[in-house]
Amino acid sequence: MLTSRKYRGYLLALAATVIWSGNFIVARGLKDNIPPVSLSVFRWGTAALVLLPFAWKGLIADWPMIRKQLKLLIPISFLGISVFNTLLYMAAHHTSAVNMSLIAISGPLFVALLNKFIFREKFGALRSTGFVVVIAGLLLLITKGDLSALTSLRFSKGDLLMAGGAFLFSFYTVLLKLKNPGIRPGSVLLFTFLAGTIMLLPFWGVEMYYYEPELHFNGETLGQIAYIGIGASLLSYYCWNNAVELIGSTNTSAVYNLLPLFSAIAAAVFLGEKLLPVQAISGIVILAGLLLITRVRKPSRSPSPAA
Repeated sequence: MLTSRKYRGYLLALAATVIWSGNFIVARGLKDNIPPVSLSVFRWGTAALVLLPFAWKGLIADWPMIRKQLKLLIPISFLGISVFNTLLYMAAHHTSAVNMSLIAISGPLFVALLNKFIFREKFGALRSTGFVVVIAGLLLLITKGDLSALTSLRFSKGDLLMAGGAFLFSFYTVLLKLKNPGIRPGSVLLFTFLAGTIMLLPFWGVEMYYYEPELHFNGETLGQIAYIGIGASLLSYYCWNNAVELIGSTNTSAVYNLLPLFSAIAAAVFLGEKLLPVQAISGIVILAGLLLITRVRKPSRSPSPAA
């Protein structure tokens, strides 16, 4: 039975996943208007500016604790803010939104493996079975029920970039476990947003100087930047980070496996794509696997304050 703490954690992870499902569609929509590094700078700059009035006092108060963990928080900022999303936007130039969402869900498997090898997190029979069921559901979704299609799968440059981003985001998620729980969530977000944006600036300079991209802004573009800056950055990262604190990184990442299902629904609503019966069936299979994973009653303890 879920405690109120776990219930909140799963709801927060679900909220982050729902918001992120639209990020891939927006990324594809903006690929011809704003280049990847520029889009990342605008995204995180927007998130930092919106959060600044609400969190700057907390950041100053928490600075002594943050300073002691700079060797942790700077890599977290670089992996989760600077690099992951830039790779995502680079991938959007070379592959579809559906492919990006499907590849992104390799992240939970990376998280589970990293937790096992770094924190010695044990896998019981129930959790292992749950992951097998989730993978089966994902294969059903990817192949649309025709497993022979796996033999004809081809990976593009964009697919490889997305896979690299998913791997790096798994490191971000796992490293969050080591954050001092005394640091306010808003302080962590503001610090990582600011640090991640600052670390992007040299790459932005290279992009602007050598590639001389044309930036096209209009009402729709600005609305999309607001969505990824406030929704897919500020709100989703707040939900995600707090979910990791409440239920641990493995369980939080397990919920992320629902991303392709939400992306398919978003594509149906906003792009007019049809939802196939096999997509609904695969969603049920994935959900069954998640229930098995999250029914582990006593997850192994680790040196993490969030485990």
